[in-house]
Amino acid sequence: MRLLPIVALLALAARPALAQDPAGAEAAARAYSDAFAEGDWQAVAALTDPDDLARFSDFVGVIGEMAEDEPGMEELADADTPEAAFASFMGAVMSMMPEMAGMMQSIRTDILGHVPEGDSLVHVVTRSHVSMFGSEVSNVEVVTARWDGARWVVKLGEELDGMIAGMEAGLGGMDFGLDDDDDDEPRDPKKR
Repeated sequence: MRLLPIVALLALAARPALAQDPAGAEAAARAYSDAFAEGDWQAVAALTDPDDLARFSDFVGVIGEMAEDEPGMEELADADTPEAAFASFMGAVMSMMPEMAGMMQSIRTDILGHVPEGDSLVHVVTRSHVSMFGSEVSNVEVVTARWDGARWVVKLGEELDGMIAGMEAGLGGMDFGLDDDDDDEPRDPKKR
């Protein structure tokens, strides 16, 4: 029976290391959270997965066209880059909902650890603290980071899919046509 622990240790030692340091995924998640709390939407966009940002930009363009006559929304349809679309959208939302902006500024995030999935995806486990209506709310969350070949970028994933689905439902089931799958099966945002 003493052989079993030795075999287990050898198996762990034989596992290939990630090509990039997963601690960088934690650093990206920290920078993303800090930029979010500061309301620095350009910085948040710069830390976001470019593929997700492009999908979000398409979503913002549709919203911008539909709401271009609404105060504060005119910039959405005119955003010329995915980063500008993200920043315009977040700025418009925060100006329409100042209480949310205050809530965002109160966010504090603790990094609890990470779980690698393959060699280019890391799920960073965080505990977020936010002040809401005079009380602090704490929540454990998972932030997924992807190695894009040069750096760790944060995936929007479930949040983006949820936002698009919510907007489609809120607008009478209108299909924004942003689903890049041909079938009607729900997507697993972690398997992009």
